[in-house]
Amino acid sequence: TFAPEIWGGVLATVLGTLIIVIAIAAESTPKLMDLFVKDWISLLFIWFLILASIHATIIMYYFGPMERLSSVILNTYIYLPVSSMLSLPYIFYILLYSKTDNVIKKLYSLNINDINRLKNKSIHISMRDNKVVEHYQYQLMSTIDQFDDLLEYISFKEAQTEIIRSVGDTVRAYMKNKDSYDSTFFSATNTIRNNPTFRTYIEHQYKDLEKRKTFYEVKSFKMMGNAYIRKMDNGEYELASLIASEISSIGILALELNHEDLITDINIRFNTFMRFAIKHAVRNNEPRNLYNLAFHYSALLKGYVDYEKTDLLKQSYFYF
Repeated sequence: TFAPEIWGGVLATVLGTLIIVIAIAAESTPKLMDLFVKDWISLLFIWFLILASIHATIIMYYFGPMERLSSVILNTYIYLPVSSMLSLPYIFYILLYSKTDNVIKKLYSLNINDINRLKNKSIHISMRDNKVVEHYQYQLMSTIDQFDDLLEYISFKEAQTEIIRSVGDTVRAYMKNKDSYDSTFFSATNTIRNNPTFRTYIEHQYKDLEKRKTFYEVKSFKMMGNAYIRKMDNGEYELASLIASEISSIGILALELNHEDLITDINIRFNTFMRFAIKHAVRNNEPRNLYNLAFHYSALLKGYVDYEKTDLLKQSYFYF
């Protein structure tokens, strides 16, 4: 006779593996659980297993076998074999899903989707509600925080390189699309004011942030600036150089898009990098970071010359 207990074995295999894999992977990959609960493939499959097992229990204990014969056949010869055959592929799917590089790609794709979604007219209309504005601001900034956590916890150079490039790519994608956003999106809401990056700002700085529409770029620069100092102190010269390269390329794009307000932030950031690089070189008798930083800084200055931005060139020399 048909025994619903078989469903218990299928559920135990899938859910047990799922809990173990996610719990272990989440220790080295922060925010993995947040991504998992948004993965519709996983949610649909798990709920299918649960509902099919409940269905089996109901037809076994609350109906006679001949009264619901069609349900017995459906559950026994369709639901149960399909679930059993899909269980092992699903376990492998979860194992691959929890890999660090896949988590990075998932975060990147979610962030790019949010950036592109903000161009929709329906989103512009909905931003009359301040809660909607705060929601999308939180979505973008939380992804940068997640990248920052990953960059600090992960020890693999390949994964760290991918994170730095992903942050640079998202900032460049945001810059190319921000002119299509509703102006309300750049207002200094409580989400921005309560974020650790902007918590120490005073009122006129919030107004300046609204005017220049650069909260997301400033948030990203702050994240990359902290990462630059960590990588420099840890002797990871290639990663520190890559961060400087990404900011330099963002500066070149800002020149192409004529976002001069953003260039001021980049000049200040490079000045901060240079100050720490000089201190590090003197303290450790190791000028490699300083050489690498000077190279990428010079690429940005060459961009000022190519675009005939004399004032910006003078400003950068002043900071230097």
